[in-house]
Amino acid sequence: ILSLIDKKPFLFKENILIKRNLGSKISTGQKLWMRAKNVIPGGNMLLSKRPEMFIPNYWPVYFSKSKGCNVWDLDGKKYTDLASMSVGTNILGYANEKVDRAVKFLRRSSPDLIVDGPVQSDFALNKLMLANKFEFSKLSGQKVNVLVFPNLDSANITYKVIKELDDAMSIGPIMMGMDKPVHILQLKASVDEIVNMSAIAVVDAQNRK
Repeated sequence: ILSLIDKKPFLFKENILIKRNLGSKISTGQKLWMRAKNVIPGGNMLLSKRPEMFIPNYWPVYFSKSKGCNVWDLDGKKYTDLASMSVGTNILGYANEKVDRAVKFLRRSSPDLIVDGPVQSDFALNKLMLANKFEFSKLSGQKVNVLVFPNLDSANITYKVIKELDDAMSIGPIMMGMDKPVHILQLKASVDEIVNMSAIAVVDAQNRK
């Protein structure tokens, strides 16, 4: 083709304004990324997380959806996110099925209750971050007073870290859904924890009469 261009350039004049195909091996995301770099400084304004810093020309630049630790690019190709909670899953969320079901149930059963999720805890507790990044959220402008975790392990880790770092008073775990006012004490519970749980058990028993 190159030699033909040199010998008979007139054959190519009609198509001179048509850009060459970027190639079938380049993904849709990479093609858009090449265009983005021409109009956006750095391509996405994220200095430390530019796609070309990891695997140039192969890194999934744009994600169509995210679930668990997996992300999908614009061509539907599935990737496992091993980049320490990368940008894609941070923005799109981890789509935890338990959390999704719980939010849907609460919205159906208690439509007046202000609830949203899944939302990262720092966004939920920081009004400024909510207003700037998630102004569409029902929590925007609200004072969040309840955090619901997807499982017991994540809840225990969070509340124990807060207790030790902030020297906060913790009362619990409080048993719910039992027929009797039954509550438990953790191993090596302090005197204050025993008194607090005893008070919870007494109030629980009184409300059942």
